[in-house]
Amino acid sequence: MRDLKNLLTSGKNSSNIESKIRCKSFGYQILGFGSGVPAVADATATITWLIVAGGAGGGGANTGGNGAGGYRTNAGSDGNTLTSGATYNVVVGAGGPGIVAVTLAQKGADSSVIGTGFSVTSNGGGTGTYSGPLAFRIGGSGAGGSARAGSGTGGASTAITAVTTETTSVQGYAGGNGVTSGQTAGGGGGASAVGAAGDGSTGGAGGNGLSNSITGSAVTYAGGGGGSANARDTPSSAGSGGTGGGGDGADQPGSANPTGTPPPEAGTDGLGGGSGGMPDNGYITGAAGGDGVVFLRMSDAAAAGGTITSATSTTADVGGSGETVIKFLADGSFVAGSY
Repeated sequence: MRDLKNLLTSGKNSSNIESKIRCKSFGYQILGFGSGVPAVADATATITWLIVAGGAGGGGANTGGNGAGGYRTNAGSDGNTLTSGATYNVVVGAGGPGIVAVTLAQKGADSSVIGTGFSVTSNGGGTGTYSGPLAFRIGGSGAGGSARAGSGTGGASTAITAVTTETTSVQGYAGGNGVTSGQTAGGGGGASAVGAAGDGSTGGAGGNGLSNSITGSAVTYAGGGGGSANARDTPSSAGSGGTGGGGDGADQPGSANPTGTPPPEAGTDGLGGGSGGMPDNGYITGAAGGDGVVFLRMSDAAAAGGTITSATSTTADVGGSGETVIKFLADGSFVAGSY
């Protein structure tokens, strides 16, 4: 077979050349020669993402651990195609506030990336309640059930329809059930496990989160909050938060716990952790859930040619990989450039 130089100078019509020559190193495809048809650009870029919603905050009394924010990713796959010139809008969900009364507002806020080729939303975590409807406890990961009668069922994780290349089939797990015996509430669900149920002496532990290395280093996200306990009359202890930013629950001060314990722990910002559950009435205000986070990862060339808009975003080279990761801690956008 003649070499490429002879093909280019032979003057033969492209119809006489049966083979197609792909030059991967230069990102184009030669379709034919001598017909005046220009080379067709074949450069492509892909984008991988991790989208974590806000964890739920707490309030009320005898409440379950609060659910972690939903966790969705395609990291580890071939990624979605990044379209040159397209805008990818990013929303980063805030953690739910820690307040006195139980309201729907304590659920974590959703995080999302919406752009050409894909649209993905992770839902905010469900909030633990002592008397509110079960719907409050449903979220990206569900909240633990209360230690009070009538509201002891843990909330479920909101179902998702996975997009192409997504490596997670669920965004979180359910909260554990609470029990009136010993007044120990269930733990909030996390990204990798359900929250544990209260067992009469210990509040349920929060479900653990999931580890992800999209930044080049392994970090665990979206842990559930630990369930509360009422040690006023019977010795008991609150549940611990799940790995990935879940906050510890709190014990009720009383005759069995005269010195009291720390208040419920907040979920960790940037990890989407759920906060710990509130005991009976030992503390006035619950703890806030952790804010979510969004990561976009692509080739260095694709990142350099693009435009980022966000007051709190950072970029970092993923050492030795030829790729850049963009971290969003607040709403923003990425406009893909030419690459």
